[in-house]
Amino acid sequence: MREGVGFGQFLMVLFSLLYGIISFSFTYYGEMITYLGMTMPMSIFALISWLKNPYNGNKSIVLIILWILASIYDAKYISVVVCFVAFLVNDIYGFVNWCKMKKRQNNN
Repeated sequence: MREGVGFGQFLMVLFSLLYGIISFSFTYYGEMITYLGMTMPMSIFALISWLKNPYNGNKSIVLIILWILASIYDAKYISVVVCFVAFLVNDIYGFVNWCKMKKRQNNN
């Protein structure tokens, strides 16, 4: 796999397959259908898309921009913008704290 996200999608495909088999063995057909019919195909499509379009250094935060444009068109999409902004803030917070932790570990 070229990047970690691609590997994550591959693991999700394997997990969905195993979870579907286990769900079937316990006759949890709803769970089996959900994972084999929805989660696994989405993971396969995401993996294929990721492999076809590898990261080439473009760091622009496209989703947030697209949803902001959509919310300008229709205000009902503002909740999606808020959600992705929250994800961004959470990612930045995690990155900053990982950097601080790395610095502390390197100083010891």
